[in-house]
Amino acid sequence: VQFLFDEQVANKRITVRSPQPIPEDTLLSVLESALKMKGMALLDAEVKGWKRIVVADDLARIAVPRGDRPLDDFPGTSAVTQTFTLRYLTAERIGQLIEPFLSPQGANTITLADRNLMIVTDYADNLRRVERLIATIDQAGPERLVKFYAVKNVDASQLATQISQSLAARTPPQGGAAAPVNLSADKRTNQLLIIGTQAQIDAVLQLAEAFDVTLGQRTEIYAFRYIGAERIDNLVKEIFDPVTIERLYRSAVDRDDNLLIVTATNPIHERIGWLRDRMDLETRRTG
Repeated sequence: VQFLFDEQVANKRITVRSPQPIPEDTLLSVLESALKMKGMALLDAEVKGWKRIVVADDLARIAVPRGDRPLDDFPGTSAVTQTFTLRYLTAERIGQLIEPFLSPQGANTITLADRNLMIVTDYADNLRRVERLIATIDQAGPERLVKFYAVKNVDASQLATQISQSLAARTPPQGGAAAPVNLSADKRTNQLLIIGTQAQIDAVLQLAEAFDVTLGQRTEIYAFRYIGAERIDNLVKEIFDPVTIERLYRSAVDRDDNLLIVTATNPIHERIGWLRDRMDLETRRTG
């Protein structure tokens, strides 16, 4: 294979390092992927047997229309243009929601408001993701929004699993309710992608903030003179929400010595100390 390129490309350099020999029949695919990472693309030249390397600053110039072909038929590094017919949301609104998901260099959208159409040009591997996103968002009922949550202390995939399990354990939705919230993890950025109604997103964020904490817990033993340790234990479980208690609170009551042994985070320990100062008083003693 021989290559054509102009001065813009001639000044660029690409180095491919592989821990093992690259099979000959995959060399072009490896080159296409490497060029994509550098903001370039490999196209068929007008001369048979030649390839052309171009700067991919505007994918619309080099894209091919999808037509009726499945997206899986296109190599992931191919620039493809697809037209979406929207049913429930406006093309302008869909464009706003999918913008963060488009490839940062070269991808673009064109909206035809009068026909509620949107034309998207992107690499085929990313266009598949955009297609699934549009299908999830463009639904009847309350508007479905897109929200990112940057996970700070735990793995995003584990957090997504925990949240999904907590949501599944709640009361099942009644007939005619909105579609379930869509929750996925981006391992590269350690973010959660949340797609749902505002109420669904708020519920997920509440769980995310409860689970996404440093496990900097410590164990303390609290001795009480006048109030029962078991009562303080029950009060703590009522004060904090169930998710926080399940995740961050472990307790044991020693009834013989009226002790409360707690492993928890600082805010929970502070609240226990506050309760003890105000409730473990001689005037509270019964009998």
